[in-house]
Amino acid sequence: MVIEKYKEFNFRDFDNLDESEDADYLIDSMDEMFDVEHVQGIKQMAIENLNVKNGNMVLELGCGLGHDAETFGELVGDSGNVVAVDFSKKMISKAKMRSKHGNVIYTQANASNLDYPDQTFDICHADRLLLSQKDPIKILMEAIRLLKPGGKLSITDLDFGSIIFHPHDEKITPILKDRLQEIVLHPFIGRELHQRFNEQGLVNITVEPKSYLIQSFDKLKKIIDVKRILTDLCMLGRLSKEESEKQLSLFNEAEEKKMFLYSITFFTVQGDKRG
Repeated sequence: MVIEKYKEFNFRDFDNLDESEDADYLIDSMDEMFDVEHVQGIKQMAIENLNVKNGNMVLELGCGLGHDAETFGELVGDSGNVVAVDFSKKMISKAKMRSKHGNVIYTQANASNLDYPDQTFDICHADRLLLSQKDPIKILMEAIRLLKPGGKLSITDLDFGSIIFHPHDEKITPILKDRLQEIVLHPFIGRELHQRFNEQGLVNITVEPKSYLIQSFDKLKKIIDVKRILTDLCMLGRLSKEESEKQLSLFNEAEEKKMFLYSITFFTVQGDKRG
């Protein structure tokens, strides 16, 4: 008898998405997250603060399904261009199929090593990229290399130390939150971004922390496979089956009563390359 190897749910799979057994779920989760009103507001704020102009050259790193790249395509107009990069061929393929702008060029490539000359772009933007990358500093350095003097870098990323669940069990919920921090490569990158920008010599650095809220457990399950993570914790011996079922029951009961809450903080950090 062949015993299949157990596969834990892991957001680190974003680092090599095309090889992940959970690729379809993770790709769909990006659409589900974009659908959250607060997330759209955070994205809008970040892009508006860049003051994109007609004719700008924009680099979108970790473009995913192209939500932000398409927005930039509208803003730069016919005289501008957007280069949208993602390491996943599956992401790029889906983004190309959805694209409505001929000035957005989707490219499968490694964000830490891009084949463009120094000082090519006016703006570089990334949203939720660095938390899943092995070497975020190398990506920052590459982005800065590609920016023109005076060009703007904007990165939005999550801080997994800011997670809030309601209802909260004093013993079980902290174990669930710890597990969520373990399954991303850089769980605290959000709060670290401003320091990283400073270390790389960027100036005029601004920091905007914004939380997003989900009030439906059914919705959250489409973004984070909470039920499976609780099962993983049982398999790892960190929760008993009874404890896992208790936390799941609390969330489901809260869903029925419309009392469920999940929140996490995004940090949007922007800075200018020295002129």
